[in-house]
Amino acid sequence: MGMQKSNKASFLHMVDEHRGLINSICRVYSTDSNFEDIRQDVLLQLWRAYPNFKRASTTKTWIYRVCLNTILSKKRNESRRPKYVAMDEENALTQAVFPFSDDHLQQLHFLINRLSDIDNAITLLHLEGYAHAEIAKILDLTPTNVGTRFNRIKVKLKKMYKSIAYGIK
Repeated sequence: MGMQKSNKASFLHMVDEHRGLINSICRVYSTDSNFEDIRQDVLLQLWRAYPNFKRASTTKTWIYRVCLNTILSKKRNESRRPKYVAMDEENALTQAVFPFSDDHLQQLHFLINRLSDIDNAITLLHLEGYAHAEIAKILDLTPTNVGTRFNRIKVKLKKMYKSIAYGIK
């Protein structure tokens, strides 16, 4: 019983210490309406996985791995359900206007959120300063695959930016 209490206290301390990181990851993959749901799913999965955390990697890397795997798994399950899409959603990107066109960071997040989930994760981790080898470990990919994907992501982001900002296809 005492061990369980110390585990709980240790877990709560870790979550408190990395609250900003956890919220940041959840925010990237959520909307305002489902942020709390995603955050709760992530916290529950962190709690379930905590007893098996061997500290073979840094706490931050482990949190990234659990958060991203939880969110991406949930998204995969949701994508299997029938989805009702508005007729004009396919053209939404080309007709979009940046909500905060004077803020480059807002523009970047706007575009990153339109990438596939795995590309979104690679970009997020890269922006956090992780090397390709670390990203590969977190996402269970090869470093070569991460490098190749990241080069394609950069090209895609440039193309998306030009398409929206200048109407260039």
